[in-house]
Amino acid sequence: MGIETYRYEFRQMKVFMNFERFQGVWGFVFSGALDTEPSSRLFKWVKENCFKRKYNYIVDLNNVNFCSSTAIRLFTAFTKNYNEFVLFSKLAKNIERPFKLIGLDKFLTFYEDLVELPSKFNVSEELIKVMRTQVAETLSFALTRRSWLEILGAYVPREKLMKEAQKLSPYLTEARHSKSLLLPAKYEYIPVVYVFLTRIFYDVAGFSKEEVGEDIIEFIAKELMSNAIRYGYDYRLDGYIEVSYEINQKFLMIDFIDWGKGIGKGAKKKDAIGLHLLKRIFDKIKIGKAPYKVPKGISLGPGTHIRLIKKRK
Repeated sequence: MGIETYRYEFRQMKVFMNFERFQGVWGFVFSGALDTEPSSRLFKWVKENCFKRKYNYIVDLNNVNFCSSTAIRLFTAFTKNYNEFVLFSKLAKNIERPFKLIGLDKFLTFYEDLVELPSKFNVSEELIKVMRTQVAETLSFALTRRSWLEILGAYVPREKLMKEAQKLSPYLTEARHSKSLLLPAKYEYIPVVYVFLTRIFYDVAGFSKEEVGEDIIEFIAKELMSNAIRYGYDYRLDGYIEVSYEINQKFLMIDFIDWGKGIGKGAKKKDAIGLHLLKRIFDKIKIGKAPYKVPKGISLGPGTHIRLIKKRK
């Protein structure tokens, strides 16, 4: 019979795509951090190679430690482009929140173990054997604890990791003490935003990790910075963002500003799922133009000011 296997790797993300042509079944084994850029590239591959016809799908997420909104959009697409079944592994706690925030988990069919599938669905033992081997191979990717250095590793080659970490050191110090940050709009500065938001949520505002998980803070940091980079500045390297906060007895307010093209021109409807997720995390979101001129770097238009408001308990 034979299984056709394709592999996609990008630093801290590895995906196996296994195709059993005779029965028309794709078996995906995801692992690591499913960040915006690699997930976007993989989505294009899936649309070109899978969605042009109706197939059945098995999607294993056991070794995934982070899901971007783009990855969530890919998983949503699986549920709209299948023949008879699309099956997902039971979601681990460190990635289930985004699925639950938008209610996607209610529309998915889950399995406990791959070995149970051949007896219930038209799936071969050979495909399951291949997928189980791949799950075991990528087990090291399933780290649930995410430090700023591990987040940085998703954007920087391993041989340059320590050098980039040293370059971030003064920004990280500022993130641990300051009320606002002005940062280059580059992916490698996402860990700085993560450290800043972690301090604000836990130390300043007093939220517990049960109320706002570290995975959610990672999602917020990546979503805000990725949108500024992709849609605000069109990947130009000379843009800047500013992140700050205000707090009172009732509310925590986080402000994120870029001086790019503006959300009306830069944002795309297909990425509305990221905004929808942010709306489920916060009690209120206000979006407008940048309130003042760019203090550093380029300006491509009116810019974007996002205010995220969350009630304190």
